[in-house]
Amino acid sequence: MHEFGQYDTLLTELHKEDQRGYKIYLRFTADLFQEMIEKLTPRLQKQSTFMREPLQVGLKLAATLRFLATGNSYQSLQYSFRVEASTNCMFIPEVYKAIIAVYKNEVLRCPKTEEDWKEVAARFSSRWNYQTVWGLWTESTSP
Repeated sequence: MHEFGQYDTLLTELHKEDQRGYKIYLRFTADLFQEMIEKLTPRLQKQSTFMREPLQVGLKLAATLRFLATGNSYQSLQYSFRVEASTNCMFIPEVYKAIIAVYKNEVLRCPKTEEDWKEVAARFSSRWNYQTVWGLWTESTSP
């Protein structure tokens, strides 16, 4: 049934005809989305059974990205992607965990030195004009 949802229809059309729209819809370029599918597939791909075929990793990722981008409910995603809400609530947390596991060393880097922390605080202050972050952090972590 999911063949009639946004993953198989809208995203296919956007990929062919409107790359800007594709990026607006998923918040990712088609190339980055495909790269993510390739990296996440070993963690997310399920086995086929005699009862049914598993959901495609791309569909799971697209639904998760829409969930994050829009804050839509699992019920709303059910109609957009033609996947039961109860199934969405099972795989979306799995996709979160897979993204973190696959990308944490590449994207998420925890500062190790005081200078690194000061750099993070300075960038945060510069971007958000919120200067007390470093002070709050040092007060809450000092012995």
